[in-house]
Order: sequence, then structure tokens, then C-alpha cells
Amino acid sequence: MFEKNFKRMVLVLMVSLVFLVTSIQTIIAEDSSPDFDILSLELEAMDDLFQIGADQQTIIFDSEAARRKGFSLEGIKLAEEMATFTNKVVNKAMKAAERHGVKDVELININEARVDINKYPSLAAYFRDASVRRADGLINSDFILKPDATDDPKTVCGSINNPVPSSAAAWTTQGPFDTKQAAEKKLSSLGYYKTSSYAGGGYTRNQTYNESICKKDNYRDHAGNPYKSNSDNKWYFKEQDYTGSIPGEPNPSVLKKATNWPYLTWPAYVYWWHKKF
Repeated sequence: MFEKNFKRMVLVLMVSLVFLVTSIQTIIAEDSSPDFDILSLELEAMDDLFQIGADQQTIIFDSEAARRKGFSLEGIKLAEEMATFTNKVVNKAMKAAERHGVKDVELININEARVDINKYPSLAAYFRDASVRRADGLINSDFILKPDATDDPKTVCGSINNPVPSSAAAWTTQGPFDTKQAAEKKLSSLGYYKTSSYAGGGYTRNQTYNESICKKDNYRDHAGNPYKSNSDNKWYFKEQDYTGSIPGEPNPSVLKKATNWPYLTWPAYVYWWHKKF
């Protein structure tokens, strides 16, 4: 009897072990993805395969050249989706401006682009990995793709695996002011201008960081609209004022032409930065 029970217990344990191993293998298969750092390095190495289309706006990725050079299928797919997503973001932002009655759109706001990232599964996974790894402290502003390249836009200006700046500035409250006009005058004296509603609203103070590499006005400080406090009937406004060597966050208001961006997939990075921070 004991021997029979023992054999039954061994059989149950073996079946349970097989089930456990199979489950683990399934989880690993479902969750595994190419190494984030390797994909980041591949994107950097393929940077010269992104080109501007004839319209001086559409971004094109040369997949055939990438294959000839031996890049991984995963890296090529990610680069293709990065180019397509960048084009979609710009297109959606232009349409948002047009809906607000803007004619001959030149300035677009990336935050106004309503794009379903899940339609770009490789890029969506890359975005998620970047956010998770950043939360876990596995990537930070000390990680640079080309340590000796002080003229590399993704190193200097920021990229998904090397965000610049590496966090959003804290909101601070300015005031009190006796009137709304006084608060608006203060904003103006600080260099802010009122942002159009289609470009995000509030107030913007354009900043230029390393202009020879990152171009002009691609960063900003940000302030909210003045508001009246119920506690003292005074007026205040909130501000994100960046200090230090990097003068602002990536500016979601950008000129639509790609020649004005630090690099050709800049809008995708700015989109991710503002979703993350």
C-alpha cells in the first residue's frame, strides 16, 4: 500500500513539475524581447538610414540597406515603426492645428497628436522597456550612446534611452498678485508668451540648448494660466522653471519641417518624453 501511494505521489510531482516548467517557458516566450541596449545601439548605428522625403517632411527608413548591412530583423522592424510613427505624429498634430482654424500650419504641437501606439508593437514594447528600465534605475542620463561624440544629437540632445533632461522640473507656485493682469504681466516679464490652445495652452518660454547640434527653440520652460485662489482672492500661476546646464524640457511645439529637428525621429522621442514625465 505504501509503495502504491509513494508511486502515485511521485507521478503527481512529476506531472506538476512538467506543468511548472511548461508555464515558465510560456511566460518567458511571451515576455522576452531583444535586449533594450542592443536595440538602442542598432538604432544609433542605423541613424544614417533615416532620410527626409521629397516633401521635406516625411521620414523614410531604408530597410533594404539595413538588411544588406546585416542588422537584426528586430532592429529593422523597430526602425521602420519609428519612422512611420514619427510621420503619423506630425500628420496628426498638423490636423489638430487645422481643426483649430490655423492655415498654412508651420508650428505643430506633438502633445496634440492622438496616435494609438499599440498599432506599432515593436515601438510600443521599446517605449515600455525604456520606461520600466528607467523606473528601475537601469538607464539614466549618464548612459550615452557615443561617449566620445560630443556632436552626436542623440547623445547631446536626448533620446529614448538617454532622456535630456532626465526628469521633469517640479511645479512651483508664483504669486500672489492682486489682479490677473498683474500675473500676466509677470509672466511676460519672465519671457513667457501665451501658447495657442491647439499648441497645448498655458505659457511657453522657448529655450535653446546647444544650438549647433540641437537647433533652435527645441526646449522650453512651461507655465500654467493664472488662477484665482479661493482662500485669499489673489492670483497665482504655476511654473516649471528648468535650471542648470540643460535649460528646459523637450518642446512639444516644433516646426513641422524635419530640418528644424535635432534628428529625424525627434518627434517620437518628444512624444515618449512627455508621456513618461
